[in-house]
Amino acid sequence: MEIIRQKKPKKVRFLPIAGGCVGALLLAGVTCCIWLWHNSEAQKIAKPAHTPADSIPVEKAGQTEDAVSETTDAAIDFTLCFAGDISVADDARTTNYWIEQNRDITKCIAPYLVDTMRQADICFVNNEFQYSNRGTALPGKPYTFRADPKNVSVMQDLGVDIVSLANNHAYDFGADALLDTLDTLDQADIPYVGVGRDLEEASAIYYYELDGFTVAFLS
Repeated sequence: MEIIRQKKPKKVRFLPIAGGCVGALLLAGVTCCIWLWHNSEAQKIAKPAHTPADSIPVEKAGQTEDAVSETTDAAIDFTLCFAGDISVADDARTTNYWIEQNRDITKCIAPYLVDTMRQADICFVNNEFQYSNRGTALPGKPYTFRADPKNVSVMQDLGVDIVSLANNHAYDFGADALLDTLDTLDQADIPYVGVGRDLEEASAIYYYELDGFTVAFLS
């Protein structure tokens, strides 16, 4: 802009020069804004969602921003696996087939699915039956599922870490079968949520600690 302040012959016109400078500055400004916006959006995409504040490492002297980002990403390193209804109820066609295969679950379910469940840090499934040899089927209910307690081995073979019992078959054969179910899971060292010996236990949340994170399960 200094050239505008200098005295020049009247015949020299500065409007084209000034216009060109302003245009160049506007173009540079727009380019800069686009670059900054693109960088900002890229950082939003790269940032893990819902990362707890205490999980972000403190930047050390001399540590680059890229190094901090890589450390943050590496801190989240666990796998959760979820499966729907699983049943090994007595006399079911699938249960009979499993027993005929000497209870080898890899001959009943695709091996890669079994591996996926086993390799997960936490595998959570819906236990859609009771473990018991006691009780009477609830009257008027068309489908009731009860399994021999030793069938709990299927959960262990699948690498199941925790089960939900809050489903429409949790009470198929009554209170005794329900208590047997809880005892069977306790003996197999498989935690459960959604059902309990009292309301407090049934409403309880089960926690896992994984790589500095607290993972909560409820049902």
